[in-house]
Amino acid sequence: MSNETAESKDLIPDGASPSDRRAKTIRLKDIAELAGVHVTTVSSVLSPRANSRIRVSEKTTARIQELAKRLNYRPHWHAQIMRKRKTGLIGLIEFGRSEIHNTRMRELVRTVRAEGYRALTSNVLWYDDNLDGSGVKAAIDFVIGAQVEGVILITPAARLAPSDLYEIQNAGIPCVAFNGVHFPWIPQVRSNVAEGAETLTRHLLSLGRKRLVLVNTWGTPQKDENANWPTLERIAGFTKAIQSAGGTVVDGLESLRKIPRSSQQITGGLFVSDKKPLYSDMLVGYQLTTELFEAGEYPDALFCSNDQYAAGAYRACFEKGVRIPEQVAIVGFAGEAGTRFFCPALTTVDTLAPSNAKTVMDMLMELIRQERPINDDVLLKTPCQLIIRESCGSNLGREKLTPIRMSDLP
Repeated sequence: MSNETAESKDLIPDGASPSDRRAKTIRLKDIAELAGVHVTTVSSVLSPRANSRIRVSEKTTARIQELAKRLNYRPHWHAQIMRKRKTGLIGLIEFGRSEIHNTRMRELVRTVRAEGYRALTSNVLWYDDNLDGSGVKAAIDFVIGAQVEGVILITPAARLAPSDLYEIQNAGIPCVAFNGVHFPWIPQVRSNVAEGAETLTRHLLSLGRKRLVLVNTWGTPQKDENANWPTLERIAGFTKAIQSAGGTVVDGLESLRKIPRSSQQITGGLFVSDKKPLYSDMLVGYQLTTELFEAGEYPDALFCSNDQYAAGAYRACFEKGVRIPEQVAIVGFAGEAGTRFFCPALTTVDTLAPSNAKTVMDMLMELIRQERPINDDVLLKTPCQLIIRESCGSNLGREKLTPIRMSDLP
């Protein structure tokens, strides 16, 4: 047995009771002595945020990490807070619960940890379910009470009032937003939706589709730009592509019905509803597509504003006996992972580039380090990616899924 192993066993002997293990607190100094390095070297490995400028070799890093694991080392969080007067926490407040929202949250948690912070996650809807709709205040109170060092708002909704944000700023906490409603005094990173919508529409037109309908809803009755930018940008990109191809864009179902289906003119219809059932995007897509069909309007292509709307549209087509993509091409928007399992697989636009989460965190770190004004009105748009699959009728989109045998699973 090596001296290192023997000494580590002396710190917490085999067979020690749980109470004995709790009583014996493993310190950075203990690990440093066993590893034969300075305590700041251990700190730079196990608490990278505190010693980001110290370079440690891979061999030494591996030895320190192995000792920490063997000794079940846990940072003394409260002691660190008292010593540094900082919690090392970043608050993540989410305003949705779909698959794309979960993906954003996972990427941000990973990025926060890579910066040496802990992520304190909270979802407004968790509180809504138990506090009669007062989730925004509860989530903000939670992160402020935890004394987080920064806040990331993930897809903030129109229900977030300026007074809620003032609470964060009055607490002296830097804050950035990732997608969602844009508040002029909160730096934000969001997808370039207009560009993505234009690219998707051009693809449909390249496949010979001539009668296209954009299915969407308004976020608020006022139809203002701050709360409704996702809808407005989809409309802008859709309209630009149609008009660039020499087509006409009409607003509303009645206007679309006035153009004969026999017409060879490229036509884009905007079917944007004021009614939206709470928490049920699939139901929205189903209801709007059903309404189209029952009015006798069968477009060549249906541009659904998100992938959940597209799922509802699939159901409406199934009930009406409309074949996808032979009779109608259906496309979505967001790039949820499950869309490749739609039948046929859904053509969509991926709005979540892998670098987005890092861009958001970099912006927050600039605020924390006071390298950027805390009320900086910056709006950074990131590119989207077109994912071509079977639902639009393109032969390029046929993906083969490789079956996994149960015996191959771990």
